[in-house]
Amino acid sequence: KEEITLLHAEPNDAVLLSKGFTELFQSERLRERRAVSLYSMTDTEGCSRASFKEKCEEVIIPPGRDSDESMLIDWLTELGFGWACKKGLKDASPNQDSFSILAVEDEFILVGVYDGHGSAGHDVSQFVRERIVKLFLMHAKRKTDVKAALTDAFLQCQAAIEAGMPRLRAMESGTTCTLVHIDFETQQLAVAHVGDARAALGKRRRPEGGTSEEVRLEVDD
Repeated sequence: KEEITLLHAEPNDAVLLSKGFTELFQSERLRERRAVSLYSMTDTEGCSRASFKEKCEEVIIPPGRDSDESMLIDWLTELGFGWACKKGLKDASPNQDSFSILAVEDEFILVGVYDGHGSAGHDVSQFVRERIVKLFLMHAKRKTDVKAALTDAFLQCQAAIEAGMPRLRAMESGTTCTLVHIDFETQQLAVAHVGDARAALGKRRRPEGGTSEEVRLEVDD
């Protein structure tokens, strides 16, 4: 990766509060368990960033574990994660895509992909990336009713977009959103999406090393 910035977080500080991580990343709660958040940031170079160059990324880890940054990123790859967010061929446009990964060992994983479109699509995709994860984490039913928490998070995020206009310039711009939640305790997978971005589940056929087949996760209305 070309540009990964570690945000230093202290207990109950503004960084954790702004992301909705204050309770989630408490050392007393985690004990020895691993946790990490990795996400994209809108390019500061605007349209000048070259095609196929990676988008800037930030990492947040629990307070007091700054030295574990590399280990925690390696842990994501051990879980099977791979990620890339590269600018396309449109020289006059910044990279409008965003993504987020949040993993808490033995608890859950939340992955988001946001495909911006329109002249301000890069701003809208980052706005949604920042807002919808926090809305989900702060939902009272996140642990007991994931479907309700995801549904409300999408509706509340849409309301926040509308409230943010005209500053957000979302009248003619927007973003898709796909969230995938994996609950380690219940062994359940939940997918929520809006727009034309989809999630695909690959199922490897036996024997090991065989080809993979796609399992459809959504049904069009």
